[in-house]
Amino acid sequence: MNGIFYRVHRTADGILPFSADNAYSSYIDIPRNETGTKSECQECRGNGRTWDTCLSCNNDYTYTDPCSTCDNKGGSGPCEPCNGTGWEDCLRGYSCFAHPDQLLDYFLAPSHPFIADSEPTIIFEGHEVGTGPDWEPLVIPNRVVETLNWGEFRARYDDA
Repeated sequence: MNGIFYRVHRTADGILPFSADNAYSSYIDIPRNETGTKSECQECRGNGRTWDTCLSCNNDYTYTDPCSTCDNKGGSGPCEPCNGTGWEDCLRGYSCFAHPDQLLDYFLAPSHPFIADSEPTIIFEGHEVGTGPDWEPLVIPNRVVETLNWGEFRARYDDA
């Protein structure tokens, strides 16, 4: 679906500049690789190994030699979701919303991170390519309509 969409493009996340080529999404505040296409695995927290108790050493790392099973990293084997790499593929498309009220509701909810008034908030045209982890649209941008900071966006669209 083509349309107008709204996104806070948080600079604190180390996210690459806003463009169709860089349009990948992950959970908020999860570290990403340098290309922005992968994020730290949430199953193993980037360790690459499961967090089960190692059957050989019971996660008792008092040995002078590393455990031959887990190498004193814990766990009993490679993490399945990331195949032991510590990285998962990001979702293609930017997390965004089709209406300004939805973006406001999402980021003003108590369970979501604080957004500084200076954070760029982008209004753009694009085409929907999927659904994100919070059931929001994932969109590849075609063109930027307007860029505001979060404070300006709230002043324009927040009726509260």
